[in-house]
Amino acid sequence: MNAGCPAGIGLPDERQVDPEVLASACDEIRALRPANVWLVERHAHISDPALSRAALAVAARWIASGVLPQLWPKFTSCIRSQPQGNDMLMI
Repeated sequence: MNAGCPAGIGLPDERQVDPEVLASACDEIRALRPANVWLVERHAHISDPALSRAALAVAARWIASGVLPQLWPKFTSCIRSQPQGNDMLMI
């Protein structure tokens, strides 16, 4: 399995996704990611502070570079409607 891919994903009925299937899915995400989408990989549970820190680091880079203020109106409009085109971030 790839180092950046999580060890397992729990399903609602508490079954675990097969590690080989998960690794394959992670490989596909990497391969199919558009060039304009940042992919930040962390081996962390959704509740892990490491994941929060990674997300905040991305936001900090956006703020420092001036991207976040440009995206904020688009982001708030996406909350009220469907995302448009390439308005996405995968963390």
